[in-house]
Amino acid sequence: MSSATLEKLLGLFDRREQRTLPPIIRGDTRAERMELRENLRIALESLESSGMLEQRDSTGKTLVDSLLRLTEETLWDPFAREPGRTRIFFELVFNVFDPKRINQGLKGTCAAACIEGYLAERDPAEYSRIVAGLVTREGLVTMKSGQMLVCNEDVLAPHEREQRRNAVSRIFQAACMEFAYPNMPYDNVVDGHFHGDDNVGSGLEINAFERLLQAITGQTWKTITVMHSRLAKQFASFGVETRDVVDIGRDGVAIIDQAARQNEQVFVTLELPSMPNPIPHAEPPVLYNMPHKVRALRVDWTNRVVHYDDPMDPDRRWFDGAEMTLHDSFGHCSMPIDDFSRLMTEMSYRPEFFTREADQQAPAQPRTE
Repeated sequence: MSSATLEKLLGLFDRREQRTLPPIIRGDTRAERMELRENLRIALESLESSGMLEQRDSTGKTLVDSLLRLTEETLWDPFAREPGRTRIFFELVFNVFDPKRINQGLKGTCAAACIEGYLAERDPAEYSRIVAGLVTREGLVTMKSGQMLVCNEDVLAPHEREQRRNAVSRIFQAACMEFAYPNMPYDNVVDGHFHGDDNVGSGLEINAFERLLQAITGQTWKTITVMHSRLAKQFASFGVETRDVVDIGRDGVAIIDQAARQNEQVFVTLELPSMPNPIPHAEPPVLYNMPHKVRALRVDWTNRVVHYDDPMDPDRRWFDGAEMTLHDSFGHCSMPIDDFSRLMTEMSYRPEFFTREADQQAPAQPRTE
């Protein structure tokens, strides 16, 4: 991309930002606006120099095409009034520049946030195409699977229940939650799926997650659960040969390790024994046996821990029943292998990246940090 195109993006941002009402940031001082613009310029220059702006999405368009679309096309009606375009533009640029900032806020969208972070890191052009489709014109976009993802959120203003989740992540995750259960609408305000008038709760069960994951990535993923392991053991007790059945307890850590060595990640559901309710003043004050989706990044055999990305982006240890180390403020955590294995209840992985034969023939060696 030429620097002229970068200047065009910044110029369009300037023109929008100068007439932005209400202010896009609290205080709305000139110094704050200039700081925002400078950070945006740094992010765009970095994306340009790395070649990322020229990466192509599943339709052959570049990432910069999606950014230009945001600055020039008609927005979906709820976002048409400023500061909609301005806010969406800079939040998308920053999400692509630094995907670690993506999180679930105080909503039960850990599964959708994991997919969003994965896509923004692995396929930023496709991520930008999806966001641009959700916020422009009809508010919908075709995914790699050929299925439609529809915008299900019409609010951009900050809210305490969103915590640090930015507006683009709110839009992306709410659309994912709506798609995952075709017959149950999702309401982001109350953070729940509805069966008629009944709020059946938040979060995604494994079949809904798998449906969403395959539609977004266009890849085949295999899911294993503790229930599969229990059934295999039961069949084995009747003499059925089950040694070739992938078992989350026996093979889970090896799957994470083999995937990481091939630059791939694994989605894991941990069952958290107990944790304080993250919603202030909500009942009950303590939640028990709560499922939580994370992205398993790698296995550190030297220190006997699994590194993972927690979409809560916690600033401290926030659940009981396992040791956990925080490595940064963006959700990079680690946990002893034994604790991680004990808490794993579900796992989604790319089957081509795991073979038990490879694990048996070439035992995993310690990784250097």
